[in-house]
Amino acid sequence: IKSLNVNDNRLIRGSLIPLSKLDNLQTLTLSNNKLGVDRDGERTIVGPHLPNLSAKLKTVKIDRNCLTVVPKSIYAPSMTKLEKIDLSYNQIAAIPEAFCEHLSSCLVELNLDNNLITSLPVAMGSLVKLKSLSLQSNKIVVLSTSFDSRNPQPLPEVLFTKTPMIDLNLKGNN
Repeated sequence: IKSLNVNDNRLIRGSLIPLSKLDNLQTLTLSNNKLGVDRDGERTIVGPHLPNLSAKLKTVKIDRNCLTVVPKSIYAPSMTKLEKIDLSYNQIAAIPEAFCEHLSSCLVELNLDNNLITSLPVAMGSLVKLKSLSLQSNKIVVLSTSFDSRNPQPLPEVLFTKTPMIDLNLKGNN
């Protein structure tokens, strides 16, 4: 299987272990499930949001899943071909520096719309192929353009100087 779409299936955390056996998977779409949910009725679900994924993966769409963190398996060191990631409509508040570092040579498009992000790490500058970044309707606020320790710049300067970004969407932020 090269492409798998399991949208709208009420999948929960720990239910995708068989994905680790799909070595040729290039596109994975998991929209509108419940991967960020730890409880299903009365039993506690154990395990990570996602198992180890195919190193051939190019596109991952994990929107509308109640995630509070970026799943580590999508930015594992083996993910050297991952070009497009959609994590929109979740509850993610921060992007880990390791996410940027491990995807630095491959990530082209990142959709983080409708999350709880207030700022991005300086490591975003390491995404040397990033052309499109969407941050619509997050919690990014700029109080003034005089940036200092009390009013840090929410988008690091290196995002504009070190990446080839041509499309930045900030609609719906303050």
